[in-house]
Amino acid sequence: DAPPPAPYTLRLLAETVRGSGADHREGAAGTASGTSLPNLPATTPGAPTPAPLPGARNACTSRGSRPVASPGPGEVASVHEHARFFALQADRHGGGHIRTSLAAYLSGLVRTLRHGEEGVHQRGMQAGAARLSYLLARVYADEQRHGLAQRAFLTAAELAEAAADPEGVALARRALSSQAHQLGHPRASLALAEAALSAAPADTDPSARAFLYAGLAVAGAACGERDLALDALARAERQLARAPVDLTTGPESPSGEPVGTYQDAALLYQSSQVRVALGDREGAIRDLRASLSSRPTAERRTRALCQAELAELLLSRGRLEEACATWSGFLEVSEQVRSGRVLAARSRIPGLLRPYARHRRVRSLLLQAGPPASAGQVG
Repeated sequence: DAPPPAPYTLRLLAETVRGSGADHREGAAGTASGTSLPNLPATTPGAPTPAPLPGARNACTSRGSRPVASPGPGEVASVHEHARFFALQADRHGGGHIRTSLAAYLSGLVRTLRHGEEGVHQRGMQAGAARLSYLLARVYADEQRHGLAQRAFLTAAELAEAAADPEGVALARRALSSQAHQLGHPRASLALAEAALSAAPADTDPSARAFLYAGLAVAGAACGERDLALDALARAERQLARAPVDLTTGPESPSGEPVGTYQDAALLYQSSQVRVALGDREGAIRDLRASLSSRPTAERRTRALCQAELAELLLSRGRLEEACATWSGFLEVSEQVRSGRVLAARSRIPGLLRPYARHRRVRSLLLQAGPPASAGQVG
């Protein structure tokens, strides 16, 4: 019961930032940037609006359906446990394995929220639904269905706001910033990264604040704001140093939350993105190697993406043998995940290596890079 396909549009990003009341001054967000909002087109009559969550077409109860009881603490705990499970599966095996089941579970939860009696645990349920919508958006983004991902991130922000969960709002804006960056809209990405920090409350967990600062660093570097990027990266490092040392995105994380928890491996990955944007490719290679060294082996999808980026960087520096060795490891891991981004990275290999086709190691790698065993439709 997924929402219909919809195009990714800057209008929705513009409205997200303009409606945020973002204050970029030091103190409100903890940033030192005075970057103004990007000059994006205003919303016009008939412009697309955020799509409803999966299950919205079932908004009207069928004849004879029974009212849903007010949720209790057990239901809230179950929602958050499901979110932890889905987050763990996405990092380990890719979103293609869980998209259908995640969307189905979220659809049922939405019906509960729409038709259930409001009670003291309503906000807890809304916060859990926000986390699940965030995860579904990540899955859509991983499959490069960016219109659906954008709308699911916006829905996550709306649900978090309804749950009086400003940290959830901040995380959704941070995700929209990352998406804008990936799709080549650096100024929108920077404005959203600053809006994310503006939304974060003073008592935001250090790991979540590090995540927000890392997003600002990447967005600032993409805009050529070197000082802003390096300052934000340093702030992210200081915040992460204050967090528990054994953070993971799975059930073992100290906070028990599936999103917002952050680890050294992730920060090193974002640091590599900053260094690439600022022209320091050798520094980016060092950070990617360090990220891979500290990332759990079970996180196959994220490891595969990191290996692919490292191999491409090594090739750009003329280090062909190292690039081939890294790609070989990437291909082994990619067989075990269902991810649109991983498949896209795999499909780039033949074109990148074609100029070196006479090299023995390259010929062997190109044979290895044939269609993967699970190269069917992702999800």
